Amino acid sequence: MSRFAPSFMLASAFSGVVLSACPAFAQDQAMLRMGLPNLAKPDSTKILGAAYSACLIGNGDVETTAALFTDAGWTRTDDDEMGVTSLSLPGAEDRIFVDLYDNGSICSVSSETLGSDLADGNLITTLGAASYSFDPLDTPDGCTAYTLNTGVVVTQTSSGQDPVCYSEDTSDTRFIFSN
Repeated sequence: MSRFAPSFMLASAFSGVVLSACPAFAQDQAMLRMGLPNLAKPDSTKILGAAYSACLIGNGDVETTAALFTDAGWTRTDDDEMGVTSLSLPGAEDRIFVDLYDNGSICSVSSETLGSDLADGNLITTLGAASYSFDPLDTPDGCTAYTLNTGVVVTQTSSGQDPVCYSEDTSDTRFIFSN
């Protein structure tokens, strides 16, 4: 260990306490909104972060959340029988798509090209940029999950009908709201 490590750790810990105590570092909707133009970009990684931002901004309100996507050119499909609103970006339908449960309880962002590690890293970056704090959550299946300081639970798995905790190729990030 370097002789500088203890002071660096102390400085990091102290700055986190100071920053988290300041009102300016509350969940920053402006920071989340800054990423929304990426919903229309061809880069899947940028789309993913922007989709996470839209889910957080929408906060379980289906119409608000769907409007953020449709304003960026996404196609909306409502399935009243299933109780799901699906959103996809024309030309990228096979890569990233979003499902909103009509009761507002879940905003699910799925990728068929980005694995769960990359999706989780993107999630952590999005949360950090908007000053969310979060704690790891133990789940019965051992999959990655967090509880945000706002009470929202976020889970991370593979996409598909039978998701697993980790996939190199696909991901599904679910924002679970207690509406």
